[in-house]
Amino acid sequence: MNKTTQIVLVLSFILTARQQLSGQTDSVEDVFPLGLHYSWTYQYQSILSCFGNTGEGSISGDSGQVTYEIVDSSINGDSIAWVVHSNWNLQVYYTDNFSGSFDTIYTSIDSGTFVLWERNRGNHQLFIDDYSYLANPIWKFVPLFADSQRVYRFATVDSVKRVSMSTFIDSYATWVPYRFSWVAESGLVKMNSDYFGSCGSHSRSNTQATLLRSILTSVKHPGLEKDLPSQFVLFQSYPDPFNPIATIRYNLQTASSISLKIFNLLGQDVATLSNRVEQPGEKSVQWNAAGFSSGVYLYKLEATSVSEPAKTLTRVRKMVLMK
Repeated sequence: MNKTTQIVLVLSFILTARQQLSGQTDSVEDVFPLGLHYSWTYQYQSILSCFGNTGEGSISGDSGQVTYEIVDSSINGDSIAWVVHSNWNLQVYYTDNFSGSFDTIYTSIDSGTFVLWERNRGNHQLFIDDYSYLANPIWKFVPLFADSQRVYRFATVDSVKRVSMSTFIDSYATWVPYRFSWVAESGLVKMNSDYFGSCGSHSRSNTQATLLRSILTSVKHPGLEKDLPSQFVLFQSYPDPFNPIATIRYNLQTASSISLKIFNLLGQDVATLSNRVEQPGEKSVQWNAAGFSSGVYLYKLEATSVSEPAKTLTRVRKMVLMK
């Protein structure tokens, strides 16, 4: 690669990086940490009231607790598919005075499964597939909201490590407003949807969920081999572009001798982040590039299996430092 080609490549990457940055600051953090057997439990409530002009109507809803747990994951192209198991224990009620007042109350205990997709690039967009709503009453992360917003795992947070989004979901030709709030290293902590006009002359629908507790540590269940990564993976660093700290994540399937190094576009080794034996699992390391110039860098991971020394795997990815 000649010098002119290198300069053109660097300028191209920087231009793309500036477009991706789109006003973000340095305070980009992981607002939705994900891992095997991570779980979140919410207090959930949904109320629908429908009334006519004469006052007759109905009120229906459910309330209780909903728990999400990540039970599996897989790599699919440039994305990670997180398999989420949901459990809910809800009190369902219905009051009707259209044709004589009566109340119905019963308990609904059920479960379901859906896939949460994570794009392994940029700030890691999160979204669910369009057919999982029945199993997922809270994480309403469609690929593209009606106002063109998206949900990202890594986002710019405020002084209390929180980020919120007010948006709309297109539901049966009706724009339903939603508000989500996340806290760094915690995940989604609050969801609320409140709108009028879903039924009757005077109607209102309100749904809300508040995080009660979370377990954000991978738990080893005896005999469950899927608790360990099934593949050797080097993920895209985040944030990208970064300034001056980047986090690099990787998965080890077996105990391995690791070499993780940073190179510039001239192929020069500018930093060594890890050079040791590491046990299998999900790993992460940070690179502080405060003393380095803006530009494109490469990070290279080599892993030699301890049990099979002849087996060495290598992965290389690029990152953009923008000051």
